[in-house]
Amino acid sequence: MNVNVEKLKSLIYNNGFTYTDLSNVSGVSRTSINRIVNNGFIPRPSTVGKLCKALNCKVEDLLKEDR
Repeated sequence: MNVNVEKLKSLIYNNGFTYTDLSNVSGVSRTSINRIVNNGFIPRPSTVGKLCKALNCKVEDLLKEDR
């Protein structure tokens, strides 16, 4: 699942989270969050689900749109 990094960063900021906060709330390691944001790492669907639950959004909100 390709994550739209800009949308992810925006949701993190809008929720008042740091990457460490998001890690603590979601259960996703800070290393994984950094890899997604900085290196374009493609996470497992379950990881995206955990991030969305913590950020109070839908999975579709984080996915890149196909063009």
